[in-house]
Amino acid sequence: MYAFCLGLLALSSAAAGNTPPIPPPDPAALAAARELVEQLPIEGMPSAPFSALPRTVTGNALAWLDNARPDLSEDAELRRLFAANVELEAGKQLAACVPQAEEALAEWFARGIGAADLREITAFVSTDSGRTVAGILAGAGNVASDALGRCAYLAMFPSLASMLDEAIESDDLRRRVNGEPARPAQS
Repeated sequence: MYAFCLGLLALSSAAAGNTPPIPPPDPAALAAARELVEQLPIEGMPSAPFSALPRTVTGNALAWLDNARPDLSEDAELRRLFAANVELEAGKQLAACVPQAEEALAEWFARGIGAADLREITAFVSTDSGRTVAGILAGAGNVASDALGRCAYLAMFPSLASMLDEAIESDDLRRRVNGEPARPAQS
């Protein structure tokens, strides 16, 4: 959690122009870290439950809806349809985000561990015993999880308006089928 908070602080400071961007990690350490990450499938990390990530992305999209369209945000059924659409799409996006999460994880390892040590860790993790204790690297799952959630949300962000339109169409159809009053016209 501490590393995550520091990472957010560094990203927000760099984005605000208060500090220079984070320098890239040592190339030798990064190459060794990538070999280690190959031994640690992100989907299997205990602190990166894939089932929770679509809900996290959906929460971000609902916050977007609250800010972008507060008039529609108050409609509970529309929110439900929009959330379901976003959660479904987020699940699809996660698989495409795994390479970016793996690279973020490799960079994180390379910034904290030297190349020689990374090669030793990789050799150990490649054994049965090493795979058993690889669970101690659960903190790395937070980095991967954060990167996956961020990637999926950013990949979906351009589509949120059209996903909202689809939810509005579905809700309008539901209202007609159920004989409910139409949504008030937007001004």
